Amino acid sequence: MTTDPRSFNAPLTLATARRLVELTNPEPESTALDVGCGRGELLALWLEAGGGSVHGVDPLASETDLARQRLTPFRGRAHVHTSNYDVAVLPANFDVAFCIGATHAFGGAGVAFRAALEGLRERVRPGGRVLVGEGYWKQSPDPAYLAATGMSASDLVSHAENHAVGEALGLRTLYVTAATQSEWDDFEAGSGLAAERKLDADPDDPDLQRSIEQRRAWRRSYLTWGRDTFGFGYYLFEVPA
Repeated sequence: MTTDPRSFNAPLTLATARRLVELTNPEPESTALDVGCGRGELLALWLEAGGGSVHGVDPLASETDLARQRLTPFRGRAHVHTSNYDVAVLPANFDVAFCIGATHAFGGAGVAFRAALEGLRERVRPGGRVLVGEGYWKQSPDPAYLAATGMSASDLVSHAENHAVGEALGLRTLYVTAATQSEWDDFEAGSGLAAERKLDADPDDPDLQRSIEQRRAWRRSYLTWGRDTFGFGYYLFEVPA
């Protein structure tokens, strides 16, 4: 099986995704939740690795439609909800909870990572696992980079500070890693190429043209500042018994 890295909407290769999934110990009777599931790729990998059943939540119908297609082989074991991240309607006591690049579901900039860990912990049984993917600053962001992207220096903290948040909440660290530069480059380049292909297919669409210009501006800022400034970490914690 081949997988488009953009299916994860994060700088994540298929090999890295599979390694992270294996570290959550998928078993036939276990259950998983993915907040911001997108196209359902991570849940599909988890089920393929031996997991039991899954729930995915995402507010975009265009994404959840694709997720349902991706999870068709697991009919009866996979449940996808088109919802504004409302996990309250879902069962509690999951064995595993994922949130990759969607911590904004739990709070605004600067507090989202902590809020995501707190929210996911509430949905996971004691001894269960929480895997969160979140951005971090590799170095203090250049003011020009912030101006170009609309970001704020307070939006993110360092990789070490992200990890420390989990430990301060009493979670047990199992595994911490970060996207490689190659993973970031592939993700950014692939996103840009997909956008350009959409424009090729419909060059007269003014809304698409504006979207492409924004994408091109983001690419320029990424190449100028972002490669050295913006990192992405993966943090796997265990909920204490």
